[in-house]
Amino acid sequence: ADGYFRTIASFGYSIDSGVEKYEIPLDSKRPIPEAYKNSKIVITKPEVVLSEFPDFVQTDLNAPWSAIVVVPMYGGGYIFVFRLQGKVEDLQFAEVYFGAIRSLLSHYRFEEHLHPHGPTRNRSTKMPIADSHKSELLGKELTVRQRTIFNLILEGFTNSSIAERLSYSESLIRQETVVIYAKLGVSGRKELLPEEEKSIPEESSADSRKLTRASIAIG
Repeated sequence: ADGYFRTIASFGYSIDSGVEKYEIPLDSKRPIPEAYKNSKIVITKPEVVLSEFPDFVQTDLNAPWSAIVVVPMYGGGYIFVFRLQGKVEDLQFAEVYFGAIRSLLSHYRFEEHLHPHGPTRNRSTKMPIADSHKSELLGKELTVRQRTIFNLILEGFTNSSIAERLSYSESLIRQETVVIYAKLGVSGRKELLPEEEKSIPEESSADSRKLTRASIAIG
């Protein structure tokens, strides 16, 4: 909120690294701000890091690294930084690999809460999207999968019904609906429905009703 990134948790650093007090300005030319502002995974190596990111500062001189991977979570807010000791030989494979990790971490952050007996699902948790990311998405064309989900929303299907119908996880459908809303510039599915249908609860069964399709330009 104040324009700085700060460490919430860390492991693998030496005691005198001071990583717990580390602060990175949002407007600095470093891997973390780059990943956050562009909502993309950033991979850099020691031999090129200063040419790519002039403001980069080594946090722990006692911990050698061969690559740094910065993974922003979907929806903004949190960023994971991996310092690798092994070299990244295949950049394309690394992007796919850490893209999968990104999806898992985002799912865990927004859909799971730690519980004394292990992770437990909190179905009331909703994945937010940072305002800056919303503005980037606004007006962009829906993907084929998002169009399919969008059409099912207009037909009155709930997230769980859509997930079952398309053979996806409900959490994936939730994430996609958030992106759909951001692209269309609406705050939720009620804004997609005709006025006379807005009083119908979101979680009521799609099998017992069919909503009139709303006229919305997808682009």
